[in-house]
Amino acid sequence: MKRYTWGAVAVGAAVALVTSACSSSHGSNPSGKSGGGSSSMEIAIPANSAAASFIQLAVAAGLTKKHGVDVTLNTSITPPNTPAALVSGSIQGSALTSTATQANGKGLPVINVVNTGTHAPFVMLGGPDIKSVNDLDGKKVVTSAPTDTPGTETVRILKNAGVDAQIVSVASVPGRSALFVSGQADAVYEALNLALKDQAKRPGSTIIGDNTNLAVTPADGIAVTKTYLASHRTAVNGLVTACIEAANMMKNQPAQATPYLEKIYDLNASEVAQFLDRQKASLVTNGVPTEEAYANQAELFNAQPKQSVDWTAGKVQASWDTSLAVAAAKTLGFS
Repeated sequence: MKRYTWGAVAVGAAVALVTSACSSSHGSNPSGKSGGGSSSMEIAIPANSAAASFIQLAVAAGLTKKHGVDVTLNTSITPPNTPAALVSGSIQGSALTSTATQANGKGLPVINVVNTGTHAPFVMLGGPDIKSVNDLDGKKVVTSAPTDTPGTETVRILKNAGVDAQIVSVASVPGRSALFVSGQADAVYEALNLALKDQAKRPGSTIIGDNTNLAVTPADGIAVTKTYLASHRTAVNGLVTACIEAANMMKNQPAQATPYLEKIYDLNASEVAQFLDRQKASLVTNGVPTEEAYANQAELFNAQPKQSVDWTAGKVQASWDTSLAVAAAKTLGFS
């Protein structure tokens, strides 16, 4: 059995941003209603990461507004802090299914309501002297928190290659990029759009692997608190419907999605085509994860180092309510 050493990196700027986001009501409305009568929601996403492409596209293409939801996207809250932000009411949703997994491990009433992908478009980007995942033996790999989906996938990719590397856990997306670009990490595991940018910033770096061969998990979706779902079901339903429509646009109408994605991620048409090609097979248009994906997610999270988290009953379980997704998919004509 290979051993993996987890390092911890504190990113002061990220902490300041999280503190500011959790203490401010900017963009959020606890009542869920805007002055115009439509629902208003603030949703946390992992920086400008393509892992949240379904919600970013839904907002940019006007799908959320079409379904009566005025969405503000918040990129300043790191994944480990999203459960607390949801429960406090400073945000109303999170574009990471791992948020519910983390929250349930802490006994917090957060629930996933839609699944739009089995694999977020993540890749392993190696430095100039790294040509394959096997070259990472004894090297330093920076990734997200161990209780976040990219963190679990990083461990699995290295384990599958039989590689013994030091894994550096950094919750902040800019923090991970900074470590890799500056040469303090030999590789970084991040969303494809971010990897393309970091590849340009660190000449000679190359994409050496991805998650396409990993077991499927419900990687992309929306999490809300059970209380918010109960009191704002119509708003959540509109959001879920828009997310499914966005996933369908990327999967089956790439030409329609491309101009939006170019603008969202500052990519050219060729880069967007690469992104959509990698993501196409993993997109889910019925909004519901498979039983296999449930089981794989539980296995991945339970295998992670627990660190200082107070895990409920010693294990992690993700809570789901896919009734809205089932109804929305049926209305949209997806099975």
